[in-house]
Amino acid sequence: MKLFIATGIVWLWGYAAAWSDDIEPLHTRTSLGDLRAETVLSLQAYALSAELDYSMVAVSEMANIQIGQFAGFELLTWMENAFSVGTAGAMFPFVVTNTGNGDDQLSMQMLQMEWGDQNRWTIELFEDRNGDGIGSPSERMNGFTSPLVAGETDAFLVRIVPPNDRDTDGVRLTTPMTSLLDPTQQNQLNIQVGLTADAPRHSSATPFSIHTLPVAPALYHGRLYWIGLENSTGKSRLFFRRTPVTETDSTLANSGDNVTENRNPVVDFVPDSFSIVCGTGWFMRRSDGALTRVDLPAIAGDTALNSALSVVPLPAGVTVPAQAIPGMMRNRLFVIGSNNRLYTVNDLGQVTHTSDVITNETVSTPLLVTDRWIGIGTQAGSMILMDISTGRTLWSQRVADQPIRFRMANNTRRGRVMAVIGNNRIGCYLTSNGLHRWTYTAESTIISAPVYNPSLDAVHFLTADGRLHGVNTLSGETISGYPVVLNDLGSNLQSAHLELVTRVDRRAPYLYIVAQQQAEFLNTQTQGKLMMVSTVNPLTRFVGTQITEGADFLSTAILTGTRIGNLFLIVQRQAHGENGRILAYKIR
Repeated sequence: MKLFIATGIVWLWGYAAAWSDDIEPLHTRTSLGDLRAETVLSLQAYALSAELDYSMVAVSEMANIQIGQFAGFELLTWMENAFSVGTAGAMFPFVVTNTGNGDDQLSMQMLQMEWGDQNRWTIELFEDRNGDGIGSPSERMNGFTSPLVAGETDAFLVRIVPPNDRDTDGVRLTTPMTSLLDPTQQNQLNIQVGLTADAPRHSSATPFSIHTLPVAPALYHGRLYWIGLENSTGKSRLFFRRTPVTETDSTLANSGDNVTENRNPVVDFVPDSFSIVCGTGWFMRRSDGALTRVDLPAIAGDTALNSALSVVPLPAGVTVPAQAIPGMMRNRLFVIGSNNRLYTVNDLGQVTHTSDVITNETVSTPLLVTDRWIGIGTQAGSMILMDISTGRTLWSQRVADQPIRFRMANNTRRGRVMAVIGNNRIGCYLTSNGLHRWTYTAESTIISAPVYNPSLDAVHFLTADGRLHGVNTLSGETISGYPVVLNDLGSNLQSAHLELVTRVDRRAPYLYIVAQQQAEFLNTQTQGKLMMVSTVNPLTRFVGTQITEGADFLSTAILTGTRIGNLFLIVQRQAHGENGRILAYKIR
């Protein structure tokens, strides 16, 4: 270094030398270019006279300056900090660079928070000294790193292993890091982890020689009943389970006294569209639009199907539109007829009330029935709320120029109703007067009815690109962790059914999702997929296995209970070259 000062004809020059007791002169800078701490700069000035042929006329005393130490560090990861692991767990690598100008150490602790009563995940922190990415016992950390050389980078590992029983909603990890030289230099590593595991099929039931299961089964007094349709003849049979399926550890497997039976004779009855159990009645839509009822006590008492079957006496010429699936509340069925009147039907199949004409537009959604009102949407983009006691219209308004699709979702506490509008929008409206509150637009087509989750005050739905969404019903904004891509479902979906399930011993509800691929991407029928997803941590997922390739699934499901050992039933309507069947999975 030179200092240049000119006063008259005297020139002042200077130089500096740097050294340290333990650092070679050629290594006075860190790899990041900073002068190392404790490096000494020796400064001296001298004067030259131009009049004396630039000879030295004065020399200063030597001045020594020592470089002080400053601390700093940077954290770098090259993986996403939110991910799922398999049952064997995973290793999460990260590196720390000492950006200070002297050697330093970090205090480094691992904190874990699980969605449960206690910490059950195994979490270990390693300093990867040999760089093999494994994490040996000798590399396990005890709260402090080894000395970190100035300007250098050291590698670390977090080993993450889920509990053996897989009964978990995941874990959040926080690793605070603090410089021992300067406690103000702090950072932290945050990781959110979920478990991805298989959910093997527990058992299944089939209608033997019957090919198709056209509607959902009925669960009555713990026993399962279903209709099988022989496509070649258009005739139906009734099947049932001898033993209850609502008991824990029950099965659909055919063995011993639990054999599936069929009832003769076959009948000329083709059900389609929906199947609803209301009190003692099992209501289905016949293929010609008639509303039919099967008397459940009668068939439970061994009466044949044809003798237990009757038609609900709607007015002459009035049918039930296939898309206007009825709703049920307190052993009453609420049905929109083809004449756009609301009919109240008791569980015995008797019409007890008929409303005035509700709309002149085509109803396009299933009925959402609450204890106070009934909501429907129309093909022309109108939403209508009716009083459940009188059938009187509370409000009706056109909310879009596109159809309302799927059954609406209701947040009773907030007084809000959410509806899918057109392909990719969800609108929220006050139930009191229909005032619009927010609209959420998805990037892909919405393929499921919205489901309200009271634990998160959110509405969930699935889009065709395999994304599960969670939207706050108050603000219309996405909630933390959403949307999330469910890779195992695929990204070309055509339809999905979502069911919110809370096991009695769990704090967090799960979404059970039955999704189907678009038919044009397959050689045969659509391909069904089942996944169970934790709503508080959607990185935790159980993927249903042993689902028949090329299967076509109904958008429906049955839960036999909410305790460990109960079953979640989905309906394979038919498969390529196979009969339809009911598949049972243990709840998670």
